[in-house]
Amino acid sequence: MRKTSEILTEARAIIADPAQWTQEALARDKDGNMVAFSDPAAVCFCAAGAIGKASGAVIDDRGDWDSSDYTTASLYLAKAAFRLADTSAYTGINDGTIKLTDHRDLSAHESILLVLDNAIGLAKFMEGDPCSAS
Repeated sequence: MRKTSEILTEARAIIADPAQWTQEALARDKDGNMVAFSDPAAVCFCAAGAIGKASGAVIDDRGDWDSSDYTTASLYLAKAAFRLADTSAYTGINDGTIKLTDHRDLSAHESILLVLDNAIGLAKFMEGDPCSAS
């Protein structure tokens, strides 16, 4: 099992470039069509899709995600969202329907990156690296 901070850091790197980030879909191909985050044609991801890709999560035939690494990383992202927006709905922050409490002037992309940064710091702290907490 990988460290949660590593998964979150990789997820952040995946969507750091706005051209590789999307809203209202886990992932999209080069033509803007929705695809699974594990699809080789996927070129842009939302925060949840980036975590799925970074964690190596698998979606089964019923649509359930099979990855405890994904679940843990997602929980840290939800905690960070709650700290910054009084809601654990980080997908709403990603999609621009929820604004951060003290950073209303940020774009949705900037907001979700800030939430990821906060989640990374929290994960590092919980992993025993207190100097990295945000």
